[in-house]
Order: sequence, then C-alpha cells, then structure tokens
Amino acid sequence: MNSTNKDCITYMEYAANFSVEESRVIGIIHLFLCYCCITSYLIVLSAIITNNSLNKIHAYRIMVHLAVMDMGELLSYFLILAIMMITNTPIDYLFNKVSFLSDKDM
Repeated sequence: MNSTNKDCITYMEYAANFSVEESRVIGIIHLFLCYCCITSYLIVLSAIITNNSLNKIHAYRIMVHLAVMDMGELLSYFLILAIMMITNTPIDYLFNKVSFLSDKDM
C-alpha cells in the first residue's frame, strides 16, 4: 500500500484516493476496453447496414439506432473519463471552470 492510502479504512475511501500510477493503469485499461467495444460495434453495424434484407426489419433498425447511441456514449463519456484518469485531471477542476459560483460564495 502506498503512502497516500495508508490511513484509509474502507474500500470506498481507498477507491477515492487512487495514486497517480494506479489511476493511469486504470485509465489505460478503460481506454483499451472502450476501443474494443467501439470496434466490435462498428463490425456489427457494418454487417447490419450492408445487408439489405436486415435493413427492412424494424428490429434491426432499432438496434442500429441503439448502437449509434451506445457509441456516442462511449466516445463522449468513457473516453473522456479514461483520458482524465491517465492525465490525473480531477473533474472538480472542470466543474469549477464552468460554474458561476466561486469557492468564496459557497
């Protein structure tokens, strides 16, 4: 156990205080899993979209829309989270930049 986590009692306290090295490893794993999911989605989507008989079935149209939404979620949230974990950027910093209240107002 490293020096930053030696006073943690529960798992939640430990998970909230990842070291920089642990955060980077988790971020790289997260990034790898996101790329695996996106590539598998693209393979399945290309198979569904190029097959004309599947395009006529409404269930497959719904599946294409759901897959596009899932890829959008992967790109917008999970990739950003992985990059933030790799660079060790806290999300509080981003919220403070866009909030209208300063720390003095709270």
